[in-house]
Order: sequence, then structure tokens, then C-alpha cells
Amino acid sequence: MSLTEEMVAKIRSLGRAINPPPVFELYAPILAKQPKDGVTVTSDLRYGPHERNVLDVYAPAKGAGKAPVLVFFHGGAWHVGDKIDMENVGYCFARAGIVTVAPSYRLAPEAKWPACTEDAAAAMNWVRGHIAEYGGNTDRIFLGGHSAGAQIAADYGLRKRFQPAGGAGLAGLLLLGGVYDVELETMAAKGAFAESDPTDFDHGYFGTDKSRYREQSVAMNIDVPKLPVFMAYAEREPVHIHVQNGEMFANIARAFGEAPALEIVEGHNHISTIQCLNTGDESFSRPMEAFIRSHS
Repeated sequence: MSLTEEMVAKIRSLGRAINPPPVFELYAPILAKQPKDGVTVTSDLRYGPHERNVLDVYAPAKGAGKAPVLVFFHGGAWHVGDKIDMENVGYCFARAGIVTVAPSYRLAPEAKWPACTEDAAAAMNWVRGHIAEYGGNTDRIFLGGHSAGAQIAADYGLRKRFQPAGGAGLAGLLLLGGVYDVELETMAAKGAFAESDPTDFDHGYFGTDKSRYREQSVAMNIDVPKLPVFMAYAEREPVHIHVQNGEMFANIARAFGEAPALEIVEGHNHISTIQCLNTGDESFSRPMEAFIRSHS
């Protein structure tokens, strides 16, 4: 199915605020029937010592080996979420022939920046060492995430401080609806950002020391060699996410001398961005897959 007029109207009626329950309700009957054929799932593989340092692998059941790999981090404002929330992501891309890895990671308020990025580094180390066992090509590993997961993916993928001495060896980054500037993120629901999500979740992960916000902002600290980057966000995102994605786009273009690939998808909001995957609505999955294929 594609995004129907009725669904567009429902999503528009929710405004720009991040409001998961009604979007989950909208997609629940569709995702309950999502296709899962042709995929082998291996769950709860441990990549680190914490109880949340586990991941699931979705592999094409009839893969020819040496398939591209997508490691994808869930969102949840660094406070909530789990790898199982990315089940539709796993099935969507594994059915397209891409080995997909969905990790969980430590959560705030127990976890403080950069704990989630450190977990990403540990998960990527596991992937490099083990994904060939599941038919994945270690020379074609793509890293991505949604919302807070996009921040985590970008923090690892675009900053040397979190990578091995020889670099991350990524084939590309895929960033959906991410947040990349901590100062702007902690201003959500204030002033010009008043349509945004009125929470203080960000302070639970990044803290309240404003002198650290620039250090914590990946948009201000891109220092890796040029690599392919795909960015996407929805028309009905909160204002601050539109602003941060514009800033991130510009800073990547300056750092690499080349603009990232960009998709701005009409009709969707922050939550439907990820809920629509593996439903037949290819608004986000089609350009994501095309990006992976073009760099594989």
C-alpha cells in the first residue's frame, strides 16, 4: 500500500509535535500483516557487557553471500526504545537482499553522552568481526538510524574520536529525521520551535552544562574523510528537526566539498517516517535502498 489520502489527513491532524501513540495506532494493523518471507532472524546476539548490548540480525534466507550490510539504530530520545522496534526495518531491507542489524543500546538517564555512541562503536566492532557469518560483506557496511538513532549513527560515523585507529570503514551513512545540534535540540518547544515536542529528555542524556554543547554536537565536529551520506526527513517534522537537518546538510557539504543525498518526504511526520517501512509505502525505503545499491 502507499500513503492514502486518509492517512495523510490523519497525520496532518496531529500537527508537528512528536506524538507516537496515534501514529502507532494508525500503523499497527498494517504492520501486523507485514511480509516476513525470505528472511532469517537471529536474535539477542551480545556485542558488549551491558544487558542492553544485544542486537538482532535479519539476513536474506537465500542470500548469495557478500550482501551489503545496514546497521540501523532505533530512536526514542535516548531514553526509550528497543531493537524490536526496528523489526519492520529489518524485514524491509533483508527482503531486498541487504543484511540488516538492529542493536539496542544503553538508555538515559543511566547513560550519559557519549555512552550511546560508545555502544555504537562496540556494535560496529561486532559487525565487522561477525557479519560475514550471516552473508554480509564487511567491505560494504552502511550505518544508519532514526531520530536519536540518527544522532548516534552520525556521532560515530562522522567523528574520529569514536572510531578505530584505521577508521570506521563505512560504505555510507543513512540518517533519518535526526538531531545533530545539542543547543538547538535542548531549545525544543521554546520560541520559534514552539510546535516541537515539549520534553526535557535531551537534558537526561546531554546534561545541562551549556559549555559542553558544542563538543557534544556532531554537526560541529565532522572530522572524517569524505564518505557517502544520505539524509531524509519528513514534511511534518517539528521545526527544530527541519532546522537541524538543514544545518547538518550544510556542514557535511562544507566538510566534504560535496552535498549529501537528500530526501524530504511529503505527507509523513517524525514517527510515520519509520513506521511506514515494510508496509508497501516506499517513500523512504526506495531512496534508501537506491543509495545503498549505488555504493555497493
